[in-house]
Amino acid sequence: MSRRTAVRFALCSLAGIGPFRAVLAQDAYVYYDHRPGAAGLDGRLSYIRSGGDQTDRQLGRPPALSVPNGSQVCIQVTSRNDVLYTYAIGVKNVAADTIPGLAALVKQLTDALAIPHPLAVTDGYLTTVAHLYERLLELQVAQLGSDSIADIAASAAGVASLFANATEANNAANTAFADLGGANSSPPARLLRLVQTDLWQRITAINARFQRARQTADDPLCTKVGSSRLRITLKIARSTVDSAGRPQRPVGDTVVTLDVHPQDNRLVIVEPGTIVSVFTQEKSSFGVSGGVVTQTRDRSPGLHAGVLAMFRAGSIDWLYLTLGVGTAEKSVADVLLGVTMRGGASLVGGRLSIGVGLALSRVPVGLSQGTVGGALPATIKNVNDIVKRDFRAGLAVSFALNVS
Repeated sequence: MSRRTAVRFALCSLAGIGPFRAVLAQDAYVYYDHRPGAAGLDGRLSYIRSGGDQTDRQLGRPPALSVPNGSQVCIQVTSRNDVLYTYAIGVKNVAADTIPGLAALVKQLTDALAIPHPLAVTDGYLTTVAHLYERLLELQVAQLGSDSIADIAASAAGVASLFANATEANNAANTAFADLGGANSSPPARLLRLVQTDLWQRITAINARFQRARQTADDPLCTKVGSSRLRITLKIARSTVDSAGRPQRPVGDTVVTLDVHPQDNRLVIVEPGTIVSVFTQEKSSFGVSGGVVTQTRDRSPGLHAGVLAMFRAGSIDWLYLTLGVGTAEKSVADVLLGVTMRGGASLVGGRLSIGVGLALSRVPVGLSQGTVGGALPATIKNVNDIVKRDFRAGLAVSFALNVS
């Protein structure tokens, strides 16, 4: 996935397995506009459902997103400012990048200057360090000002220009320190060198933050979806201790909350179910009346528990070709070939499957001994002992309820 492209989706590709198509991972994208201002949540949100593209992008708060198992939900924050804010999903927070020590160094320098030393020789160096400090103040002002600028690239460009000026000031300070003898200079000069070094570290850190922010402005925050429902939150927080003013953009642990239902993208699903056969040909009922064997047409439905193997029919996620087997008395009672409509695409929660098709049902079709209208053979006590069963064609309806 390209960092510079808002979203690229992998669509289902054709696989040469009859009428079926393999389903590849498909990511869902939510866009959150973090520009300055007082716009409400709905006014900042838009989204693309799993399997969609940019033409399917919808405005407003997304409903519960249904995402295939193994795919991702990505939150694309536009108008990001990674200098003044951190962006994360879930509970993870990015610690602020601070460089401590300036106050301690200034105190150390003040204490050192209280010791009698010929200080006149450090005046030129002190001036160059003071200029470097002014450049730091300019960069800090630009850093705070970026909160009111939607485009971080524009802020980064301004900071880069200020950083160039600071680089010149630091080079001048390096030259002045070298003129004083460098590492062999007086103690006040060496302590002032520590201040210069700390100032330069702070300056380079600000510039580096802005340049990184420009590079990551289009990066989405993604999390992989498994087989459980998820509640995903977008956390936005201040990222620098230098920004003490009131933020001009939304912040909080739950700026956006999304509910995700993982989709069942299996091509083959095997579930327990029930097969009800009807209108089975030549299905009869045998009995004994008045001492003779009787046969009547049996139109009652046959109901047997069994197993349904369902195969996804192409790109229609709710339609499956189905092969079912029902059992009774430890033997095969029904064989079903048909189609099944399976509601609910989520991997969790109840899903009802209803199918219809042709069936071969093992039903009574005749007698293995004796004849209809004749007496029950003397060695047989129950007519069911001589009933002959065979498979006959008919129709069937299948049911399955999965509540995992």
